[in-house]
Amino acid sequence: MAAALQLRPVGYRWKETHAADVGFVAEEVAKLDERLVTRNANGEVEGVKYDRLTAVLADAVQELAAREQLQGEAIKRIEAENAGMRAEMTELRALVRSIDARSR
Repeated sequence: MAAALQLRPVGYRWKETHAADVGFVAEEVAKLDERLVTRNANGEVEGVKYDRLTAVLADAVQELAAREQLQGEAIKRIEAENAGMRAEMTELRALVRSIDARSR
């Protein structure tokens, strides 16, 4: 997921058509993972292999889903613990009131 978080989406215009588009800077992607770029005969970064980028992004989504599940389970445990503590606090308040009433 680290690589996916470092990807920097950019907007740009094509030189030939001036059409607006979005993507990634190939040189930046190359620094993250060489497998995600193409190079020309001189070894210069030429473009992003967007079809391979899908695997990186899918891995990041799966990792986020797993984290979300763990966090959801932790929240449920904490909510149950909180409910138990609230019930205990209610009982303790009632006990304090009863002791206070007897001592008067």
